[in-house]
Amino acid sequence: MLAFDFLCQRRVSDFLSTDQILAAIDQGSDRERVVRFQERFVKPQRQRLLERARKSTIQLGSWLPAGARDELAAMLGEPAPLPRSWVEDAVASERVREEVKAMLHDTLTGFVSKATAGLGEATPPAVGGAIGRLTKNFAAAGKGLLGGLGDTLQKQLQEKVRDFVDGSVSAIQRRIADKLTSEETAVHMGKRRRDAFLKALSWEEARVARWMEKEKRSGDRLDALLPAIVQHNAARAELREVVKEEVAAVLEELNRQTLGELLDELGLRDWARKGTVRAGIPLLQAFFASEGFGAWWSEAVPGPG
Repeated sequence: MLAFDFLCQRRVSDFLSTDQILAAIDQGSDRERVVRFQERFVKPQRQRLLERARKSTIQLGSWLPAGARDELAAMLGEPAPLPRSWVEDAVASERVREEVKAMLHDTLTGFVSKATAGLGEATPPAVGGAIGRLTKNFAAAGKGLLGGLGDTLQKQLQEKVRDFVDGSVSAIQRRIADKLTSEETAVHMGKRRRDAFLKALSWEEARVARWMEKEKRSGDRLDALLPAIVQHNAARAELREVVKEEVAAVLEELNRQTLGELLDELGLRDWARKGTVRAGIPLLQAFFASEGFGAWWSEAVPGPG
């Protein structure tokens, strides 16, 4: 087909430019158009996929060949250190500080209360006669003395606890940060991540579908936000500049080859040729037979006389 061969000698830039693509993006990112696209294609397709998954007994592991599964498991099993700056920001927050302070204070004051509560509570064994009465009187006096000392001691210790807690919270926060960013924790995180991945591969698709249905409300809220987010970012000058540069770079790369060479690289030249012949010839025949073409032809090529 001469027309197809002619097209295969052209380059992408013969049909598209950076400005044309950016203009198409502007038109397509209109809020109402994004909403219609969601309603016509995204939501129905998602619902169909969920409907199929809901009835499926296929495990998620079926999506991965054995080699890819093992490689991903090995990657996820590698030590996963937490970024020190993130950990320090989280641990140093006022909320964490107050939680650590309260926990430490409650633990130490509880210990002090228990340790001092029994002072002077021991009762001597019962004995007979005058010796017994003397011992009881002595014990009663001792109980009052030691009980007073116990109350005083408890108050003093609790004050010391408050001072100790105030001075120790920062040190404890540093120890928490050190523990979270340690090599030991990184190794443990990697192992847990690998185990979670391998466990998830045994889940059936129906389980994922049920989980997604539980999160449907969140999905609906995100759907409602998406059109505004697309329109907002399409209007951002800094993002438009990035998109423009990237589109120009892609077009430049594509223009290194003709359309035919690109089709050859994809293994699609023969497929495209057959498709063009199959659909193109009947389409042209229908076009030439249309009233619009006949009217145009009559004006463009007047009959004799």
